[in-house]
Amino acid sequence: MSTPAMDGFYIDENTGTIYTNKSLSFDPRQHTIQLIVTAVDKGHPPLTAVAAVHIQVVDVNNNAPKFANPSYTSTVLEDIPRGSTILTVSATDHDKSYSNHNIDYRIIEGNIGEVFAIAGTTGEILLMKALDREERANYLLKVVATDRVALP
Repeated sequence: MSTPAMDGFYIDENTGTIYTNKSLSFDPRQHTIQLIVTAVDKGHPPLTAVAAVHIQVVDVNNNAPKFANPSYTSTVLEDIPRGSTILTVSATDHDKSYSNHNIDYRIIEGNIGEVFAIAGTTGEILLMKALDREERANYLLKVVATDRVALP
C-alpha cells in the first residue's frame, strides 16, 4: 500500500521507499526538491515523526552540441599576421547544466603543418604559421564541438 501521490512523488507505507510517478526536469535555478515526510505509527495514541527529504535532480546529457552553420568559409590574404583570427565557429548545446552545455572545440583533420589553432572554448580559428599561396592555396579543416559532460 502507498500514500497518495503528491507533486509527482509517492511513498510505500510499508518500506518508506519514495518513488516518482512522473518525469523530473532539471532546473538550474532549483535542482533540489524538498519533501516533508510524516511517519505515523499504529500505536494508541499514534506517535509521529517528521523528516525533510532532499532530492537532487541531476541534468542528463541528452543534447549534443550543434554548429550554427553546417560549414564555414573564410578567405584571407597570405600576408595576414600570425595570431590573427581567421574565423570563429559556433555551436550550442541545449542541456541546462553548466557542465553539459559548455562546449570545447578541436581541429581533428586538415591542419597540415599545424598552420592553425583553435581556441578551445571560443571556437576562434587562429593563424599560427605564415601562409604561402604558391605552396598551398586552401585548407579544409574539420572541427568537432564536444560538451563538457560531467562524469560520475
